[in-house]
Amino acid sequence: MTLPGSKYGPVATMPLPEPGWDNYKFWDYCKQHKLYLQRCAKCRNYWYYPRPLCPIDQSRDMVWTEMSGKGTVWTYTIAHHPVLPAFAKDVPLPVGVIKLAEGDVYMVGRLMDVRPQDVSIGMPVEVTWFDASDDISLPYWKPRKS
Repeated sequence: MTLPGSKYGPVATMPLPEPGWDNYKFWDYCKQHKLYLQRCAKCRNYWYYPRPLCPIDQSRDMVWTEMSGKGTVWTYTIAHHPVLPAFAKDVPLPVGVIKLAEGDVYMVGRLMDVRPQDVSIGMPVEVTWFDASDDISLPYWKPRKS
């Protein structure tokens, strides 16, 4: 039996992150369509996802730093089956691990404006924004011209 909404099930809303005490600044910047990551003031490393301690030296001395929003596809996958009904309309869905231009820091994100068969490792990308609600804007990635 096919459920109403799609061949995979009923149409559902996209699950959204719930900002917490350790990541609310990240989501506040995203809402402004700005990509900021934490950087350790001691060892100078960037990291993603937001957390209260530097993953390298456990320092609490961190600075929120604006990123260029540029990177390259380090690796990727094409999801052919939706994990949740909310994504049924989007498959096949390219998802990449993006190596940011600022250093040895990576983000996972949806790849937009590119056919799944055209995604490649090393492809230059830049951040783009999806306003999922009044409070949450999600960083996605799209191909960049050089």
